Amino acid sequence: MSGISSYILSIAGIVLISIIIDFAMPNKSMSKYIKSIMGFFIIAVIISPIPSLISQKNITSFFDVGGYEIQEDYIYSLNKSKIDIAVSEIKSTLNAEGYKQIEIDVSFSQMATVKNVCVDLSRLVILDKAEHKNINDIKERISKLLIEKLGIEKEMIVYEN
Repeated sequence: MSGISSYILSIAGIVLISIIIDFAMPNKSMSKYIKSIMGFFIIAVIISPIPSLISQKNITSFFDVGGYEIQEDYIYSLNKSKIDIAVSEIKSTLNAEGYKQIEIDVSFSQMATVKNVCVDLSRLVILDKAEHKNINDIKERISKLLIEKLGIEKEMIVYEN
């Protein structure tokens, strides 16, 4: 931070000096030449840090990411929360369509990506308002929702009756 503050103080100092010189000059005919010289000094002070910023050492240190690491616990909990919300939405959709007591169990990998999904239909209750009464059609509907919400492949879904 001291580098930035000294840079700002340098700019302020050179501007202040140029103002004092402008007021102190009795002869206005030389004023435009002195202002040109002071303008040159102001520009020189403003661009003075550019070479150090362009140097190889500063550029590589700026892009150095050696101090960062992946927070696997956070990623796991975030992905698990997303999956839990998706499963809850699927169950709500199925309940609204007339299919009750469906249990959906999702197996996760280390980073909470879906390994497989087990759907337990042993306690399935089909209400009168349900569109499909055939178990294969119900499985197709559940598979479609799982694929859509979880972004998985059909082979990852296992049904238990």
